[in-house]
Amino acid sequence: MVIGKRGLAEGNVEVKLRRTGQKKDVSLSTIAELLRFAKRNARKHPSGLGTFAGIFE
Repeated sequence: MVIGKRGLAEGNVEVKLRRTGQKKDVSLSTIAELLRFAKRNARKHPSGLGTFAGIFE
């Protein structure tokens, strides 16, 4: 994730997938939802794989 002044002013952060290099601006509310989801499911999926990849689909 890239968090910058301009993005924050717009209510966004940049998310980049390391595997593909694909980038996307994502709203702070969406990031908050993803983090809550990851926290709830950490025991089921300890690696956290796929949590953020879903926003690129």
